[in-house]
Amino acid sequence: MIGVGDGGGLFRAFAEPDVSRDESMVARMEWFEEYVWRETRKKKLFASWQSDFLANDPVVVAKRLARKEEQAKREAEEARERFRREQEERLRLQAEKRARSVPIPKDVAWKSKEFDRMKKVLLSKKNLVPSELEEKRIPLVALQAEREARLRKVRDKIDHRNDYFLNALSVKFPKLLEPRVEDLELKESISVERGKSVEYYVRKFDEIRCKANEMLANNLAS
Repeated sequence: MIGVGDGGGLFRAFAEPDVSRDESMVARMEWFEEYVWRETRKKKLFASWQSDFLANDPVVVAKRLARKEEQAKREAEEARERFRREQEERLRLQAEKRARSVPIPKDVAWKSKEFDRMKKVLLSKKNLVPSELEEKRIPLVALQAEREARLRKVRDKIDHRNDYFLNALSVKFPKLLEPRVEDLELKESISVERGKSVEYYVRKFDEIRCKANEMLANNLAS
C-alpha cells in the first residue's frame, strides 16, 4: 500500500499491482515520488496556460466583458427600481402625514363616527364577526374570479368561432380552401367518402357551428 496526502488534509491509499512488487521498495518509492512531482508540474503548467489563455483570448475576453456589462446594467436597473420604490414610499408617507395634519371638519368627523357606530350595531344585531365575514368573503372572491375567467374563455370562443370553423374545415377538406387554378379539370367536384358532396359537409358544418354558437350564448347568458 502507498499513501499520499496533500496540504488540504486529504489522504489517499493506493494498492500496488503485483507486477511491481518484484522491484525493491526504494525503487518503487522513487518512481512514485517522481510520478507525483511530474503530474503536479503538469497540472501547474496547464493551470498557468489556462489562466493566460482565458486572460488573453479575444472570444473569452469579449464574453467576460459582456457578462460584466450585463451585470452592471442589471445592478443599475435594480438600483433605479429600488430608488423609485423608496421615492414612492417617501411620497406616500409624506402625503399621509399631510393628510393627518389637515384638520377634519366637524361634520365629516361626526358622519365617520356615526357610520362606524351604525356598522357595529348592525353587525352586533345579526351576530356577525368582521373577521369571519372576511374569511367567508375570500372564497367568494376566488369563485367570482374563476367564473369571470370562464366567461372570458367563452367570449373568446365566440369571438373566434369563425376561425375555429375554418380551421376544422381546412382539416377535413384541405383542398376546399386552396387557391383556385385556371385549369378547368381542377374545378370539378372533390370526391369525399360515402359519395357525398363537399357542399353537403359544408352545410353540416354550418349547422353545427350555429348550434354551438347558440349553446355558447345560452351558457354565457346563464
